[in-house]
Amino acid sequence: MIYYRGILVDASDNMRDDRELVMKEVKENGAALKYASPRLRNDKDVVYEAVHNDLTSLEYASDELKDDREFMMEMLTYDSHSIKYASYRLRDDLEFVLTAIDASVNNFQYASDALRHDKDLVRRCVNDFRFSCSYVPREMFADKDILLDALQCHSNVMMYAPQELKHDRDLMLEAITLSKEALYYLPEEMRNDKDVILSATTQYGAALEHASKELRSDREVVMESIRKNAFCLEYASPELRDDKEVVLAAVSRIPAALQFASKRLRGDKEVVLAAIKKNFYESIQFATPEVKRDPEILAIIKEHVR
Repeated sequence: MIYYRGILVDASDNMRDDRELVMKEVKENGAALKYASPRLRNDKDVVYEAVHNDLTSLEYASDELKDDREFMMEMLTYDSHSIKYASYRLRDDLEFVLTAIDASVNNFQYASDALRHDKDLVRRCVNDFRFSCSYVPREMFADKDILLDALQCHSNVMMYAPQELKHDRDLMLEAITLSKEALYYLPEEMRNDKDVILSATTQYGAALEHASKELRSDREVVMESIRKNAFCLEYASPELRDDKEVVLAAVSRIPAALQFASKRLRGDKEVVLAAIKKNFYESIQFATPEVKRDPEILAIIKEHVR
């Protein structure tokens, strides 16, 4: 917003209605339109000059002009954000609103309440990565189509979903395929649903973080997670982090996963050798001091620190 401190602020009504004077002032500072007479704030040429200098001065145009479809359409071509100054009637005009949205999708926020509740319009907007879903009325996310459309572009949109949809197993399975952020909203019963967690781990190894205590102790689930991301050994139960086969599977993929093994296995020669032979520098720091004194391991250490 540009402020105006010129001659029109304290001018008489006659001066404020002097077209030549007002034209001169708005050319220099569009905000001068605020102090023009009602007649001149309804004068298209005067308003054009003001807007050309400062878009926000459109706020001071007459209500009649802000309800003039042809005039406001022209304003949209000049700057699509002009929609925020349009009359409610125009902001309820689908063609007018689409013109603004095509130029900048977040102009959706200025649409009428009725259009912001229009399913087709909402779906059109949420499919754009640039769109802010916070402009959509919360209740619209109770619609599965809208929610799933939004998830394709907006990973955090599950925060807007009602609780009943978060307990819809089929929807949550689909949501997880679209966004790993959906895992944060899994209800407790699904965190303990082996099929749900296995489905998630095939896509995101770190999904194990969201599994129940019981499933973090499930060998099949943990091994599947490690195949996707060995670092998820961190979320396995203490028993499985002390399971040699499980830990070997992890360090053979990512040697640094050794840090999440039990102390016993971080001191196991076979496990440590598997890690350091794959990547010495990523893993040696996690081996116990005792195992580092093993002749074979010590020889490898000396070889790398020459």
